[in-house]
Formats: sequence, structure tokens, C-alpha cells
Amino acid sequence: MAISVEYVVKETSTNLWRNWMVSVAAVVTVAFSLSFVGVALLFRQEVDNATSRWQSGVTLAIFMNGNVNSIGNPQAQAVKDQLSNMPQVAKASFCNQNCAFTEYQKMFQGDPTMQSAINNPNELPVSFRIKLSNASEANAVGAEFNNQPGVQAVEYAKGEVEQLLKLSNFLQVASLVAAAALLVSSVVLILNSIRLAIFSRRKEVEVMKLVGATNWFIRIPFMAEGLIQGLVGAVIGCGLTTFFVSDFRKLISENKIQLLQPMTASTSEIVVVYILLLVFGAIVGAGGSAMALRRFLDV
Repeated sequence: MAISVEYVVKETSTNLWRNWMVSVAAVVTVAFSLSFVGVALLFRQEVDNATSRWQSGVTLAIFMNGNVNSIGNPQAQAVKDQLSNMPQVAKASFCNQNCAFTEYQKMFQGDPTMQSAINNPNELPVSFRIKLSNASEANAVGAEFNNQPGVQAVEYAKGEVEQLLKLSNFLQVASLVAAAALLVSSVVLILNSIRLAIFSRRKEVEVMKLVGATNWFIRIPFMAEGLIQGLVGAVIGCGLTTFFVSDFRKLISENKIQLLQPMTASTSEIVVVYILLLVFGAIVGAGGSAMALRRFLDV
């Protein structure tokens, strides 16, 4: 039997209208399943972005000896040149004695005793402040300058950096596992929904088969029906994902959870996730219908 576009459109629209309750159930299943997958994928992306920001925010300080008081000093110049040639260093800046004094006064602004302990900028050492490309490089970079001529000490928040790396690694693995688990669960839910929808019309399929309809003649309208259900469900799923994510961000903002503030995804990253959800909904909808029909085509 030849298959015309007109026949497919008419048959698909008729089936959707005639079995609207089943279609609504399938769309709702797709929508909620894919919304959870979308949230997990966006969370995964936001964790990656936050990890990059956290790691790039790690600062390492190289304090110079008291006899080094300017960037023009040969020992300070040697450190500067070495830093400029290190790929692990994202940014390096020089903090002179006036800079160090301003920081000291600001740090202890609520403690008059500490503020009065140092009254002259010349009492404080100059230093280089380094932002790393990757927080895990802190130990290696610091070791390069421990015995450098003119270097008094290399300081960074080692404990905090180690905790940061552990947290970011845990969140990355957890978000990946959650996304994978929700993806598998959504496939099972969607396929079961489609299978139930087609099971309710098995007599219709058997009659068409008995009067000589080919497998593809029967299959294509069902696949088109599943495709529409998958796409509509995916569109609603994208909307639910937007709602859940915006609500999560609002919660972070209202409660001022500083650690989670960097967890944001760009517009392009969000669009990519939504495209993936639409493609996935279409494939599972059409493919699920084709798979569910197989057992009823052997008459």
C-alpha cells in the first residue's frame, strides 16, 4: 500500500483526537520525565561552570624578604618573569608596601589594637598575588618559589583549597550520576506510557494487518503520533525546567548562599540543553511507538 502525506496527517490527527486522554497521559509523562532530565543536565553544567570559577578564584601569595621593596628589585623581577612563563598562572599582580598596608588596615578595621601595631607601610613585605587556572596546581606552583632568592614565604589557604576540590569533584560526579539515572528512568516511563497507549488499540492494528496493510503503512501514523506527543511533552518539559531552575536560583539569592552563587549557566548552554530535550523527546516518542508496535504486527 502506498502511503500519502494526506493519509498520515489525517490518521494522526484523528487518532490524537479520538484517544486524547491517552495522548495527554503520554505528554504529561514525557514532560515531567524530561523536565527532571533537563534540571539534572543544567545542574551538571552549572556545577562545571562554578568549579571553573571557584578554581580560578584561588589566590596564592608570594611574600618577599624585607630588603625587597619594589618591583624594580632584581629578585622581585626574577619572580615576576618566572610567573609570566608559568601556564598554571591565570593572573599575577604585585602588591607594594602601600597596598599591603591598606589591606592590613582594612582586614583589622574592627580591632584598634591590631591596627595600631603597624603604623608604617615600610613594616610590611611586598608580595605577588597569583590567581591559578586550576586550584589543584597550588602545591606545584608554591613549591617552585619556596627556596627562591628573595622569597620569604609562599602562602595560600591549603585546607580550603583541598575542601573546595573535594566538593567540586563530588558535585560533578553526583550531578552526572543523577542525570544518567533520570535519563534512564525517563526512557522507561515514556516507553511504558506509549506501550500502554498502543496496547489499548491493538485490535485496530490487528484488523489493519488482516486486510492487507503493510507494517510501515500501520507504523508511520503511530510514529507520527508518538513524535507529536514527544515534542509537545518536551516543550512543556523545557518550560518546567525553566521554572524549577529559576526557582532554585531565587532560593539561592534570597538565602544568600555564597557558595552556590557561581552556579549559573549561560543562555547558549541553556538553549543547548533545551534542544537536546526536544530531540530526545522526538526520538523517544517516534521510536517508542515503533518499538511498541512490533509485537502487534506479527498477525
